[in-house]
Amino acid sequence: MPEESKQVYTVTSPVYHEGTSYPIGESIELTDKVAKSLGHAVTPGGTKPTLPPSSPETSPIDLNTASEEDLMQLPGITKTIVQKLVRARPITSLEEAKTIFGGDEQKWNSISLGVTI
Repeated sequence: MPEESKQVYTVTSPVYHEGTSYPIGESIELTDKVAKSLGHAVTPGGTKPTLPPSSPETSPIDLNTASEEDLMQLPGITKTIVQKLVRARPITSLEEAKTIFGGDEQKWNSISLGVTI
């Protein structure tokens, strides 16, 4: 059976597909069938992705145990936010972390895909 061709889609809501997390605005190559199953989370178009934003081998960063250096690796995070997160430990939920972060929704969506509690 021939492999279905893929086209580029832009992520409009955070997507987890085949072991990889894709934040809003990322481009992803999908078959039409998979894109349809994701519904409004993706729209046709975008630029062909070169590398996925994270890989299955990369574990999410635990906000309660990660070092400040590890937290600084998160996209869009600042030293001030890292210090607030460390002072707030133990963090009990992603909603609590979102409140501490206090950033815009798109940045939070990008960060939240790479963290765990």
